[in-house]
Parts: sequence; C-alpha cells; structure tokens
Amino acid sequence: MKTIILDQKTLFYTSSEERERHTVKQVGQVFISENETKNTLLDRFDLLRPGARDNLDFLRKKGYRVILHTDITIRDTKALLANSVLEHTIAEVVPTRSLQDKLDAIQWGKDDEDLALAVFEDDKLLHIAQDAGLPTAAIIRERLENKCFAALRIDDYDEIDDAVSQAEVVYKIAFAIANKPGCRIVGLDGMDLVGKEFFSRKLVSFLHSMGVAAKIVKLSDFKNPIEVSYAGEDIVEAYYFHAFNCNKLIDEILEPFRVDGYIDKTLIYFSEESGPVGRERHYQISKKDILVVEGVHMFREPLIDYFDIKIYLFMEAQEAKHRALVRDLYSGNSPIADEYEMKQLPAQKMYSARYAPIDLADFAVDNSQYRRPVIV
Repeated sequence: MKTIILDQKTLFYTSSEERERHTVKQVGQVFISENETKNTLLDRFDLLRPGARDNLDFLRKKGYRVILHTDITIRDTKALLANSVLEHTIAEVVPTRSLQDKLDAIQWGKDDEDLALAVFEDDKLLHIAQDAGLPTAAIIRERLENKCFAALRIDDYDEIDDAVSQAEVVYKIAFAIANKPGCRIVGLDGMDLVGKEFFSRKLVSFLHSMGVAAKIVKLSDFKNPIEVSYAGEDIVEAYYFHAFNCNKLIDEILEPFRVDGYIDKTLIYFSEESGPVGRERHYQISKKDILVVEGVHMFREPLIDYFDIKIYLFMEAQEAKHRALVRDLYSGNSPIADEYEMKQLPAQKMYSARYAPIDLADFAVDNSQYRRPVIV
C-alpha cells in the first residue's frame, strides 16, 4: 500500500509559533459540548496549518496510508486530530523513539510497486528516513535549498501535494529503470530550462533509495569550441547540428561504458564557464552504476541507440519563454531570453518535427508545471 510519513509539525502549529492560540495540552483537555456547532469548535481549537485539510484529502483520494510522527505524547496528538475532526485520516501515530523501527519495517525498494515517501522539515528526521532507505521530501522554508540533501524539496507545509505529485512521476520511472534487465544507460532529453538537472537529481536519488547506484553525465560538457558550434550563417542550424560533440561523448564515455562496463578517466570539457581552452573533469562510473545522460536533441543519430530507457521532458512554448525571462531577471548572468527565442525554440521545433521525441521516449513528461509534472 502506498505510504506517506508526515511530521506532526507539517499539519499543526506548535504553541511557540502561535502564542495566542491554545497550547497542545489545553487542546487535549477540551470537552466538546453538543450545543456548540462544529465550525465554532474548529475556530476555537483547530491548530491546523493552512492547506493541511486539503493535503490530507488529496492523500486520501490518492489511496495513501498516512503515518504521523509526533514529538509529544500520542494521547495529545490524537486529541489534536480529534479536535480538528481528522482522526480518521491518520492510520497510525508514531513517537520519536519508535520512528526508526517503524520506517525500517516499511517495505520499499525496487521489488515493491507501492511508493513510500517521508516528508519532514527537521534534518534529523530526514536522516532517519534516509537511513531506513526511504525517499524523502524536505520542507525548506527558511533554509538554503542548496544545503538540503533530500530527494525532493518543497517551500512550505501546504505543498505536500506537490511533493507527492513529483514523487509519483519520478518513482514510476525509477522503478522501470531498476527493474529492466540489462539497463545501463538512460537518456534524459529536453530543451534548456525544461528542468533536466533537477529531474536527473531526483531520479538518481530515488534509484539510490531503491539500492541502485547511478551517475549523471551531461551532454553540455561535450560542447564544441565556439568556432565550430557557430559555424555557418544560420544560428538555428549551427546550434542544432554543431553545438555538441556527440562523437566525443560516444568515443570517450558511451562506447567504453557499454563494452567495459565502467569509466575512469579525465577529459577536457567545454561549457559557458570553462572558457575557450576548456577545463578538466574526471569521470568515474563503476560497473554497478547506471549512467544517466542528460542533454538536448539526443533521440536521433548518433546517440539514440545507446539508450536502454529514454525519458523526454517537454514544456509549452509560452512557459519556455517565461522561464528564460525569469532566468534573466534573477540570475544576474548574460541575458538569454532573446537568444532562447531566436535559436533554441526554433531548433527544438525542428527536432520535434523531424524525430517526434515524445513518441520515441519510453516516458514523456510534461514539465510545464514543474511542481506537478505529468507522464503523458
């Protein structure tokens, strides 16, 4: 059965956060009068966070068993649930001292088709869940996102439904990869700004929680030097045909990995930050690893035949333009919106018309709403 583990704080305010509300102890001692209406009681005693009811209703409709961790007594936690008329939504309440054993008992891995996900804010709880081999979603709030180690990240408590939506998509693909005999190389294709980097990280993290090791190699590390990538008068065709040195990727990584089963070498790569002379990067991929190759326009010759599973991320053109504008606004880097519209969007249109990557992919994911991706 699909399972989600939440912390009590993901549903309820604590008394320290809401000083004018009742404390947990006071709420636990409330006696409900038959003469009071339900709405009045909820107004007086409900400590639920905004969106908590909607999240629990979402999980119920999705068929999830909800386990609630608490750092107060089980009795007081059940009183909180009862006073919020939510006791029927929680399958089990687990105190901190029993959390490790409970999570260890949850069946999860590449042989289990049901998703299990732990959603916490506290790093200690996230570590407990990861030690139990469960994928995790971290509630970031005030923390720096790049310091978070969880598989998924959401901004606040009312976005648990977003975490579940993302987890279900990534899990389904990871499950297919982990259970396909002989799967060694996965292709993750999609235009710039579609979300490949975040998606590949999530995918590798979910595979890791299933006991499957994976490494990421980016086609963008195999860019041609500027004098090659901008050859010709048409910038769209130059980008489409010459931007990346696919033969180098094949000769140095894909073919040796397919033949020998591992990679251990240092290569010169070219990218926006490397400059015209390039930089060194060491690639170490073991015989136990699955290789995830992330790039653009890959489901065509000469790369397509190397992929055992193909994943294609796409988004609507208007969303692509919006993301380019947002990147320009917040990144502080060189503006790309005009170049994006004049070069990358036409090149993507050319690629889609010639090769129909949605049809070629084993999994085509509409990532127009990156918080709610959809497998089509």
